[in-house]
Amino acid sequence: MNEQEVNHREFAYFRPVADMPGVEVLHARFSTHRFSPHAHESWSIAAVLSGTQDNAAGSASNLVSAREVAVLRPNEAHAGMVVGDAPCHYVMVYVAPEVMTVAAAACGVDAPTFPRQSLKAPRLALRVEAFVRAALSAPTHADAGRLEVQAEWDSLLTDLVSQHASRSPLEGSEPGSSPAAALRRAQNLMLEHWNQPLALEDLAREAGLSPFHFCRQFGRAYGLTPHRYQLVLRVARARALIAQGAPVAEAALATGFADQSHLGRQFKSCFGYSPGVLTLMRGASK
Repeated sequence: MNEQEVNHREFAYFRPVADMPGVEVLHARFSTHRFSPHAHESWSIAAVLSGTQDNAAGSASNLVSAREVAVLRPNEAHAGMVVGDAPCHYVMVYVAPEVMTVAAAACGVDAPTFPRQSLKAPRLALRVEAFVRAALSAPTHADAGRLEVQAEWDSLLTDLVSQHASRSPLEGSEPGSSPAAALRRAQNLMLEHWNQPLALEDLAREAGLSPFHFCRQFGRAYGLTPHRYQLVLRVARARALIAQGAPVAEAALATGFADQSHLGRQFKSCFGYSPGVLTLMRGASK
């Protein structure tokens, strides 16, 4: 990317990292765009370069400012809006759960957890920025570029896990009929039948709750209403189909959206860029 592009008011550059399955990067700057509440199936590691953003999905704020890092768990609800008059310029790394598990194990950490509030860690923020810039600028077929990206990745994961992760039992590893376990049963039903219209009554029955109490407890646990959670799952599946080569219109139809425009609006509200970015990226890689 050149200096003129970086000075644009708003932009979003997204790219899967070559030769690193399960790792994707984003470099973005936003002023007016607001992200709707959503969640990713991956870990999300965001470093703010300048400005401030609020990534809270609910009424309570969760501010991330320059040289701070936010680490979001898979399926953790969040949103995004700029705070103040200055644009928010940031980089993001999306890491598949299995990739994070392997990386954490290499650092001697099982089932890593990270603070919910942003990490005031300037060195880590620089690591995230260096990795994203290397991944976005590396030639697709250059060994030297891939070695640089791998070196930055190793430094980033080592710093993140060894300095900022704490050990905890795997979520859901303890059997029982706790409220959390009951909600996970409903969540698993949504994950398994993401392309089917699940009635609120069926989800509540799976959790052993009334529809009213199920909605309240699910929202508290996951930060999204059951309806919004199902919508986000469909957007994520559409994104996967487009990345694999499906035309946007076909992906919209396959994931239950009325048309390509409907998918496009929901897609950008979650990811900050349009489905066409994935299509252009596929063409450029050929």
